[in-house]
Amino acid sequence: MNILDYEEVQAFLNKLAQNGKITKQDNIGTSKYGLPIEHYTLGNGKREIVITGATHGAEIISTDFVLHLMNEMQKSNGIFKNVNLEDYTFHFVPMLNPEGYLITTSAVRQLIPRNMSREEAMEICRQYYLAYRQD
Repeated sequence: MNILDYEEVQAFLNKLAQNGKITKQDNIGTSKYGLPIEHYTLGNGKREIVITGATHGAEIISTDFVLHLMNEMQKSNGIFKNVNLEDYTFHFVPMLNPEGYLITTSAVRQLIPRNMSREEAMEICRQYYLAYRQD
């Protein structure tokens, strides 16, 4: 998966929620500027597990992780095929800090536009890493 901006994350979440296994719940709140802090669940067991992403604005990889996890878990195969969803309820909050995610991915999108080749994007990332790895 490539770096997803805020709108792409919303589209991905909407698609996941349409399959019937992942359920969109009421938002757990709104951010300072009115963006929803969304909540999704999988399963209906008494044991509850909460998984969050984008606690800090620059942690965009954590949202990507939550999206991948949600997608893999809803398939009910692979490494998650033995997870009994009658025993567990998984709560997913992909973005605790939606403004931070929006700002960070907007800045990334300025450097790495959607139509840029993967090779070009990887070279920008490599150059950035080499320049700032001491930080």
